[in-house]
Amino acid sequence: LIPGPASPELAKAIARRLAMPLFPNPVSAFSDGETRIQLPVTARGKDVFIIQSLGPPVNDSVFQTLALADALRRSSAKRITAVLPYYAYARADEKSASTNHAHTRRPVTARLVADLLQAAGVDRLLALELH
Repeated sequence: LIPGPASPELAKAIARRLAMPLFPNPVSAFSDGETRIQLPVTARGKDVFIIQSLGPPVNDSVFQTLALADALRRSSAKRITAVLPYYAYARADEKSASTNHAHTRRPVTARLVADLLQAAGVDRLLALELH
């Protein structure tokens, strides 16, 4: 279990409930604000669970999750599961039913976030709050 900075208390509660070790939060920032990931242990061959809400600040939380998943993938994790208590951009998950597509098309941003998570290395996603 690896906590992201957005959900430390939930990650602690899950670790306690499952009697599993909880690794330190590996996400920090460089002096210019860029996300920095320092994995505390090797993930080679392990099933890894990232506990991270995609809540405010949403874009920071999304990018931190992507960077963490990428670092775990590059560290040869066997499988990466993202446990997301809140799934950002889920409200932008629909297309307009109108026939005039030029003015009514809305982005399916929830799908974009899912595609980015997959590209970063997430194998499974457990979302708890979609709207």
